[in-house]
Amino acid sequence: MSRSYFIGSEPYTKRSIDGHAKGGQAGYVAAMNEFQLSLPCATCGHDMEIFAGSPLAQAAIASVTEQGWVHSKCGDPEPS
Repeated sequence: MSRSYFIGSEPYTKRSIDGHAKGGQAGYVAAMNEFQLSLPCATCGHDMEIFAGSPLAQAAIASVTEQGWVHSKCGDPEPS
């Protein structure tokens, strides 16, 4: 049994599904380039991504907090 999928009142076509997938991938890549945080591995130097909620993210938060970073409106934005 075949299913019909719609965008509003228009049915999806193979081309619209492919275009949606390509557009979604392009948007994902653009967002990763703009928002993803990474740092080099201390052993090999390759990038390690920092995922929200991960142990690495928690360590980064603890380090930044310990160093005294603050909002720019709250004072010197870089620790002395």
